[in-house]
Amino acid sequence: MTTDTKTTDPVADKIGALSPEQLEQDRQQFLHRMGFAPKPDEGQKAAPPPDEKSADEKTPAERAADVKAKSDQDAVAKEAEEKAKAEAQAAADKKQKDEEASRIKEVAEEAAQRVADKLKAVKEADDELPPAKTDVQPVDPPKPAVVLKPQDEELINVMRMMEVTDDKAKGLADRTMKFWELEESKAKAWEAEHPGEKFNPKDEEHASWYEENEPEYDEEAFERAKDQYKEQRIIERVRREAKEETEKVKREVEFKSRLEAEVPEIVQVAFDASMEMVKLASEELFKQIPEKDGRKVITPEFMKEAEEKEPVAVAVIKEGLSRMGVLASG
Repeated sequence: MTTDTKTTDPVADKIGALSPEQLEQDRQQFLHRMGFAPKPDEGQKAAPPPDEKSADEKTPAERAADVKAKSDQDAVAKEAEEKAKAEAQAAADKKQKDEEASRIKEVAEEAAQRVADKLKAVKEADDELPPAKTDVQPVDPPKPAVVLKPQDEELINVMRMMEVTDDKAKGLADRTMKFWELEESKAKAWEAEHPGEKFNPKDEEHASWYEENEPEYDEEAFERAKDQYKEQRIIERVRREAKEETEKVKREVEFKSRLEAEVPEIVQVAFDASMEMVKLASEELFKQIPEKDGRKVITPEFMKEAEEKEPVAVAVIKEGLSRMGVLASG
């Protein structure tokens, strides 16, 4: 009796009908389609997928299409590479420019500080000079120990002027101040005896005391002395102001002289800084700076021409020069 091994599963029947070599080939093709195909051994060509043609099987048109596709891929890769290089170079250039601008700023600040220090030293030397001496002596004597009101102080000064011009008035000023002390004591004593009342020197009850204690003087002599005192004050003020103005002019001349003595070094500091700033901003521009008497000179014409050639570099230079000037003057 013959046994029939055919099953009811057509797939299983098909697999069972395949040889081991065919099964292995089908497995390899399946792995390849899934992306898991093993890498071919060195020196051996990878078998093309069963759904692709080999180079020998392709038509000339298909081979040309393959070449074009490969060329397009290479072009895209090259463009991406060049773009990445350009971006990297741009970033490097920007970093270098930023560093140069930062260094130019430092140069400007250092130069400005040196100039400012020089000017400060000259100014401090001027401030340390002793005050101007004047041979005009005030007519007013030293202030008395008693605190006087402005009008009383002027009255005492007029009386001292009287003492100079009128022998009869000798000691008048001192007697008057002594009288004011006595008057203040009397007023305090009276107010202590009369709580809530204010001492009035014009009251009749105090008349006899004033007749006995208040110094007397010639009214006409007093008016003459008063006029003389005012004239003397005017003359003194004019002399004093003239002397002060003369000393002021003298000090200004001396300050200018000392400043001029420092100018060469200040100019050199500014010159060195400006040269360094230009060189940092652009070596090419530095080489093009015109010379005068064997010395490089940054002229307005040079800056104008340089700005047309390298506007960014010139902008940085201008900022540095401006910063140096502002800091030095500040």
